[in-house]
Amino acid sequence: MDKQPDSLLYRSRLTLRNRIIVETMMDNVLAAPRLTNAGILFSVTVEFQQYQCLVPATTLSDLSHSKDPKLDLLVTYRAFQTKIEGVARRLIGAGIIGKPLVIGSGYFQ
Repeated sequence: MDKQPDSLLYRSRLTLRNRIIVETMMDNVLAAPRLTNAGILFSVTVEFQQYQCLVPATTLSDLSHSKDPKLDLLVTYRAFQTKIEGVARRLIGAGIIGKPLVIGSGYFQ
């Protein structure tokens, strides 16, 4: 087994028994984005606290300018991940909360 570097920026990928891929950074474990009936559920960390967020399928469709009913939501999420997570962090920083926090199309205008 390889020795892990003693760096604060160290990241690794693990596969758990239930086949969910998680990303670890120090002591925090962040679940990988996952597809739900409503859209993509993901988590962000703001000020050392983890928040669950949801980007609806309609928002992903609007972001990609696609009206394809067979749009691959996870691929679309990955393409806009930085933008989506940035909006989520700004909303949380502004005090907007939800369980999960729903990131609608209006936040990308």
